[in-house]
Amino acid sequence: MIIYNKTWLQHLQIQHEAEQAFDAGLITTSEQQEIKQKYPHGFYSPGIWIRAGLFILTCIIVSAASGMISLMFIDAHSIDFSVYIFLIAALTYGGLELMAGQSNHYKSGVDDALVLISAGTFLTGLCWLSFESFKWGDINGFLLISAVMFVYCLFLALRFADMLMAAAAGISLLTFVFFLLYKAGPTGQLLLPFVLIISAGLLYLWAERTHDRLKKWYYGQALIMLQIVALMCLYLSGNYFVVRTLNESLSGSENLPFGLFFWFWTIAIPLVYIAWGLRKKDVVLLRSGLLLVAAAAFTIRNYFHLMSLEAILCLTGAGLIAIAYGVIRYLKIPKHGFTYEETAEKHLMDHMRVESLVIAETFSSTGTPPAEAAKFGGGDFGGGGASGKF
Repeated sequence: MIIYNKTWLQHLQIQHEAEQAFDAGLITTSEQQEIKQKYPHGFYSPGIWIRAGLFILTCIIVSAASGMISLMFIDAHSIDFSVYIFLIAALTYGGLELMAGQSNHYKSGVDDALVLISAGTFLTGLCWLSFESFKWGDINGFLLISAVMFVYCLFLALRFADMLMAAAAGISLLTFVFFLLYKAGPTGQLLLPFVLIISAGLLYLWAERTHDRLKKWYYGQALIMLQIVALMCLYLSGNYFVVRTLNESLSGSENLPFGLFFWFWTIAIPLVYIAWGLRKKDVVLLRSGLLLVAAAAFTIRNYFHLMSLEAILCLTGAGLIAIAYGVIRYLKIPKHGFTYEETAEKHLMDHMRVESLVIAETFSSTGTPPAEAAKFGGGDFGGGGASGKF
């Protein structure tokens, strides 16, 4: 399914592991170079600035080409607008296949832009076609859009290991569940928050467990992004402000059933994320929980005007700083798998990990003394995907 050379992907990951080991002082320069020579790859993956420039240039080229095509067909009224949009999406996808499959572009900026443009134009054409077939606001149209976009984004995520498409696929799936329950009538709308909570929770568990399997060689960042999206949706599905606003728009009533449950959910879930993240040594959970503390504070301030929004945010920030300071002092000496010291990991959410066995196996043929090799044996470092250095 994935378009990239799997062997090259593994070699690229091994090189990232070696780079992190070098930054941590675990291997020498000669050992790092020997690993690169032993595990080469043929991807074109430039630095971040060149990648950004290629991204912008690709967008400009696609826009210019789309304009030329529109001048050829739209003005002559020889093609429908939705067909024109789907044509642009198809041509963009064809270019993506060519650049990734034949020219070996991997996170170069060109493939990043083509993935987003292909998905965006496909969504635009799908919305246009849906609104032509259904009346505006018809639930069937939204169901069609969310279902088709889930399939298409999932395909792009699997084909190109793209983390944004993985996030879009997760959002599309939960959106489909939302409109499906909305269509079910009052009963479905009453159960809507609870079903979304369950759906987002199952999505997170699936992404977390899948990340621990062999697919992390290729889909590490995509699966972590999916975990983040699922955790955010899990919280927002039970957030009091979100649920009450949705209830007012659907039923027109300010009386929210199970209000106490949603208040409990709003306040408790960020703390649960933090505690669970500390227990599991999971940075994704830990940082998501810290981020959502601010959302909980905003929700409380929105309904209880004890003080100004600025004041409550300042107090919340001060509390988080105090907690962070206490944790820093506690972790001056590493405890329970956590440390305050800076590590060599530079990956998404500092969470990706792979087995050090690959590096250890590489060192077995470098001819270094056993004492030097034992310096890092059995360690766990590195990440499951591309780092910030491309």
